Amino acid sequence: MDFTLNFTDAGTPFCLIAALLFAKNYEQLSKVEKPIAIVIWLNLICDIVCFFLSEYEVETGLAYNFLLPIERVISLFVYFTAVSQKSRIRWLFLFGMVSVVLIRIGSTILENPPTELQYAANTLEGLMTAILSYVFIRTIIAEKARVSLILLAFGLANFFYLTLMATAMSALPLAGSIDKAYANALYSINTVAYIFWSIILITAILWKKRI
Repeated sequence: MDFTLNFTDAGTPFCLIAALLFAKNYEQLSKVEKPIAIVIWLNLICDIVCFFLSEYEVETGLAYNFLLPIERVISLFVYFTAVSQKSRIRWLFLFGMVSVVLIRIGSTILENPPTELQYAANTLEGLMTAILSYVFIRTIIAEKARVSLILLAFGLANFFYLTLMATAMSALPLAGSIDKAYANALYSINTVAYIFWSIILITAILWKKRI
């Protein structure tokens, strides 16, 4: 089979670079930072799996529905462990982790195989993680916590990417019903945001320092 690349695959090379850099520097990462590498690797695995599934015209929803919730739970776990144990805000991150799991389990039980409900669940989980990413950034700034650039960059990257992703994906079904070309253009927002997500993390690992 001839494999063809399109713009929706443009984020994968950037994620690959980030994955390799975090793998190379993994032992130098702190205990709190190491799960960030796992999130990046899961993104790359999801990209690769979905690319090959789509080439063979196999439904990619199952891969997304399995891997994306894991990524978001790990992201929220990073926030939970990074903030001060005395902070009450950290329990919001724990609530977020439980919510992501329950949303995904509920949508899977109600409608299986992947359907519009699970698509909506993905968008809702992304929006929730984006909001909690903002809360994480505000919390470490308010606490004047001495954190690594990697942790701050991870929060910023997630907030930027997931906010745009949730915005674009929530409008995608309506856009698709109006004009397929418009829907494709709208989906490109997700791709561009994903590229910047990877670039932010690449910059952070290359310029790692405490702030």
